[in-house]
Amino acid sequence: MNQHVLFKLGSAPTHQMRSGVGASWHSILNAPTGHGGSAFGGQPPLLPAHEPLWKSIESYASQLKLSLIRLEFEWQQFEPEKGAYNWDSPEMQILDRICAWAQRNGADVLLQQQWGGINWNSFEAFRGDPAMETYSAPADLDAFTTGWMHLLDELYTRRGYTCIKWVNIINEPGYWWWHTPESYRILREEGDRERSKDLQYDYLNKACALVRKRLQIEHPSVRLMGPDETDMPVYERLANEAWFQNVDDIDFHSYNSIFDHCAPSTPYEYPIHERIDKLVARYCKEAHSADKGFYLTEVGSMTYGFGADNSAPGNELSAIKDTELLIRSLRAGIDGFSRWSFTNRGDIDGQWQLIDTWDIEHKNWKKEASPHRPAFDILGRAMSSVPKQAHIIPISIKGGTLDDSPHQRVWATCVQDPITQQARVIIINNSDESFEFTLESPELGNSTLNNTEWSLLPSWDDPALPLEKNIINPLCREGNLPARQLTILESHHSI
Repeated sequence: MNQHVLFKLGSAPTHQMRSGVGASWHSILNAPTGHGGSAFGGQPPLLPAHEPLWKSIESYASQLKLSLIRLEFEWQQFEPEKGAYNWDSPEMQILDRICAWAQRNGADVLLQQQWGGINWNSFEAFRGDPAMETYSAPADLDAFTTGWMHLLDELYTRRGYTCIKWVNIINEPGYWWWHTPESYRILREEGDRERSKDLQYDYLNKACALVRKRLQIEHPSVRLMGPDETDMPVYERLANEAWFQNVDDIDFHSYNSIFDHCAPSTPYEYPIHERIDKLVARYCKEAHSADKGFYLTEVGSMTYGFGADNSAPGNELSAIKDTELLIRSLRAGIDGFSRWSFTNRGDIDGQWQLIDTWDIEHKNWKKEASPHRPAFDILGRAMSSVPKQAHIIPISIKGGTLDDSPHQRVWATCVQDPITQQARVIIINNSDESFEFTLESPELGNSTLNNTEWSLLPSWDDPALPLEKNIINPLCREGNLPARQLTILESHHSI
């Protein structure tokens, strides 16, 4: 006999997202010396031979309805020498094309520096060592700030890319790419990562204060996001952190979450309920009370393995877990969600991509992109179902557990389009058993969900299937949740 779960919709939204759901989409072509993660080579230069690939990449971005683009770059692609700007380098051509797609499609862009990689603004102790130039924070913060303003002058003002809503001055400070000579010495010679991180954050705070001040004067429509920390750090109170006052919006990364029913296998892993349902929900409240947004700007799964061409980051379990994390993050009150990543070579630190653009066997770009399954069909479909600036309607869940475990195995969220008022219920069943479900609409009040007809969306292309009405309660619809699958329900008409 199948298990049963009851979903009961609330009568009004509890939160409206400030942005949407999307993915990292980098403009970097070549690997840096030293550590660069996999933020390069996911798409080719803009050459005629690669135009079919580019068109297919853009087509999949549209199918996924990416509404938040974390657009990564390295500093040397536009200012290789102090004050000498190159707006037409191969990487800047890629960045321009991504911005153009975002502008046409109404997506928000976060401009994200991954690393500097430039000799002229590295600390003197690091100059001449290409690895250390990758890891160096900018020695001249005034020149660094001026470079950001010139970049926005070019992209936002002259080219009209008003889709750029934020800048983020460095990826994951406290680890690789924001070192001073002293922070690196303490890390390498003394092995004290926490003290090294503290020094990096002291320097980060100075940089954020300078950049934010100039943004408010020269580009007041662009906000500063930060600190871009990984991996879902635990703070007693966000406002107690020095960086909190120096950013407009807050973002963290999450890679080591695990299902609630699984036991952590490393000190880095954490159940979703611990860091999302509790911690992220609290962070959202703290951020919103200070008129700041809260974002998850890199999300993926390391728990089943990663590295080289390991397929685990995009396998079925990872896709289901990451979809559950998306659903529960929306329930917690986040303002935006970005998957790592939209394009990715897949042979550097794991197969994180939603679409395949790189031929791993032949070590070259493909002629056309293709979906990276099953991540594309599970997480990608869920992402595409969340409209930009969605209203989040509360949905209570009763049941959804298995007889031998107290852990919830079925999770759902309801998102409503702010323009059409159409709603979708996104459901993930992470168990090996199917569940019968009942969806109950609100009984009273002026809810736009009253007397709404619902249908099931079986896949990307299959026609919608009307849900059966409960013969006793006309407010209820019934159906089945297959094991280890995503289920999406949609209102029949604008509600």
